[in-house]
Amino acid sequence: MYSKYFFDAHCHVLELSHPNFLDFVEGLRHRGLEAIYQGLSAPNFMLTSFFSKGGERLRNLLAVMERQAGEIFELMEDDLLGEFSRKGEARPLFTDGHLRIGGLEFDRVLVVPLVMDFTQEPRENPDLYYDRQPPKDPLKQVRDLLEGIAHYRRARPEGLLDIRPFIGVNTAHHDASSLRSLLEAAFEGYRPGLEAAKEAFDAMKVWDGGWNGNVFAGVKLYPPLGFDPFPEDGKEREKTDYLFSFCERRGIPIVTHCDDMGFRALPIEEAWRFTSPERWKPRLEANPGLRIDFAHFGMQYSMRFGQSGRHEWTDAIIELMREHEGVHADIAFNGCDPIYYDHLFSIVAKEERNSGPLLADRLLFGSDFAINLLKIGSWSEYIGVFSSSCLPDALKERMCSINPARFLFGE
Repeated sequence: MYSKYFFDAHCHVLELSHPNFLDFVEGLRHRGLEAIYQGLSAPNFMLTSFFSKGGERLRNLLAVMERQAGEIFELMEDDLLGEFSRKGEARPLFTDGHLRIGGLEFDRVLVVPLVMDFTQEPRENPDLYYDRQPPKDPLKQVRDLLEGIAHYRRARPEGLLDIRPFIGVNTAHHDASSLRSLLEAAFEGYRPGLEAAKEAFDAMKVWDGGWNGNVFAGVKLYPPLGFDPFPEDGKEREKTDYLFSFCERRGIPIVTHCDDMGFRALPIEEAWRFTSPERWKPRLEANPGLRIDFAHFGMQYSMRFGQSGRHEWTDAIIELMREHEGVHADIAFNGCDPIYYDHLFSIVAKEERNSGPLLADRLLFGSDFAINLLKIGSWSEYIGVFSSSCLPDALKERMCSINPARFLFGE
């Protein structure tokens, strides 16, 4: 029996064929002023990832995404063991049977890869010779990921990682029947609890290609790709009502994207409207028992000219936490910059003075690997920044072990 888990509650294991890059580029072409505005007001990682040091960050990201999913899991484990470290760099995070985070030690690492639904409505691109938009089947991404988990489980029977994926859902791409079929198939054998999760992961070494057997840990939602948590249209509302009632009734956790950057297929104002925590107020009133993680803790990069920063979404998430005990937030991607933890600790300390340990009990560690390679050198470096941050060990333990165990498994 392993004594303690370290959780990365938000990561992505994407092969190069999974994202809809053409749709992203088309969006930039047709909404060029938006792209310029975001590029000017956002942090410099967007530009430096393409141009700094010969595009080193982008090339490093491609060095991951050009692998198959199983190879990416092996790469993640090897990274923790220091197999990519150069001479003179810090000692590996995982040594002598333990992952060391600050003054804490962990025996195992549980990662939560989030599947994203990149489906877009089929259309023609008349100015291209190959004018038909390539299809993006989210179920192919699911199959690739499950094959990757099975590969890792067989190739590394004594490996460091446990893996619990979330399935990506966008109700806009389903009718009522197909949505019901997807959810019932994905969660046919769903059982809460860490022991059930360990059994499901162990069973992947003899995976037969099916979904049953408690494979998925939760649902991933991505508003900038067209998901609206509380649609005004009656038929669309019925589908989201079914999705959230399904998750609420079965205790299935949800992660929703919540910063103003990321992969976007909508006009900027519409994407922000769907993503804003304000949009979730009526949904949480309708389904107060939801267990939901607002990813990236509502980070807002796109500042209005003349302003030093924006924190409306973060403040709104904290307010939702006060009203709903199932509301959590992760810090995926945010922690690429060490100074972020100074800002985070000040927020936690202020909230503790006002409302007790509310934030300390609801925050989750997440990396956003491999997308975070646009701003940081490696998965292990991201974890290392968290390890050496100003956060007290007691808060680190809550964020990377206690809170995610409760969020994912209810324990």
